[in-house]
Amino acid sequence: MPIGWTAQLLPQIPDNATNQERTDQWAIWILLHTAGWLITAFATLFGAPFWFDALQQIVRLKGSGPSPSEKGTNAAAGK
Repeated sequence: MPIGWTAQLLPQIPDNATNQERTDQWAIWILLHTAGWLITAFATLFGAPFWFDALQQIVRLKGSGPSPSEKGTNAAAGK
């Protein structure tokens, strides 16, 4: 099942663990990885145009304030 995964990425279960502990650790591991794949699949459903526009909005919001040169000019004009 773990194609391309090394043993270090699989859950490390101690030898003295009970069967219930082993089952719980594997269930959590599988659940988290499945959730990651589902989130990735859901995000790709939006497509590149959506993500490009979303990133463009973030960049636009980041630079929406006045530039430092405008602040200095307006402060000097107001005095």
